[in-house]
Amino acid sequence: MKKILLVEDNKNLSTLIQKKMEKEGYGFVLAADGGNVLELARKERPDLVLLDIDLPYKDGVEVLTEFRKDEELKDLPVIIISNSGSPVDIHRVRQLGVKDYLIKVDFDLEELLRLVRRYF
Repeated sequence: MKKILLVEDNKNLSTLIQKKMEKEGYGFVLAADGGNVLELARKERPDLVLLDIDLPYKDGVEVLTEFRKDEELKDLPVIIISNSGSPVDIHRVRQLGVKDYLIKVDFDLEELLRLVRRYF
């Protein structure tokens, strides 16, 4: 079973995404902030990360930078789900190897599911 790590501080959105992904048969791990995501990812060994940018403790860019520097996690695929559609934010995460960037206001769960399936 493929496992997804969602790093999202919005509880309502987290619940919606989790229910959708579990219904589709994916394993699921949730982190509500960026504080200990690196350790959690090492322990849980997710196949894909869904990552918010605006997080407590460490923002998504900091988390992504840590992933890319870590030998075990550097190739882990990451999809950004953010409130920000700022070209600066998008450019920063693309430089760190992110292929997909969804803006929360514009995306729906079916679109997210299509992206997840593409990775698997």
